[in-house]
Amino acid sequence: MIYSVWNQSKRAYDYYKTKNGYNKVNSPAPKHIPSQKLGTTIPAAAWPLPAGARHIGSGDTAKGRVSKGRGLSGIDVTSTAYLLPALVIVGMYFWMRK
Repeated sequence: MIYSVWNQSKRAYDYYKTKNGYNKVNSPAPKHIPSQKLGTTIPAAAWPLPAGARHIGSGDTAKGRVSKGRGLSGIDVTSTAYLLPALVIVGMYFWMRK
């Protein structure tokens, strides 16, 4: 299954592929959408990006299911790998400055 995640910095969709997915025309009703009288918001309706999804490219249009991504505030997991070392360096800088 292919998932598309909007990347604001690139102004394009990032494509992710998972091993599992449906090869049928009709997929089951999503269980992640909360029940409301008038519908739901776009972020609530977007599919969660499954664990183990790997980045396969980018493009102008969405492919497969549109996902809200994962990580901190929609930051891609590959970007969050640099977050912890950056925070440690900044913390050490302020600690050493005293």
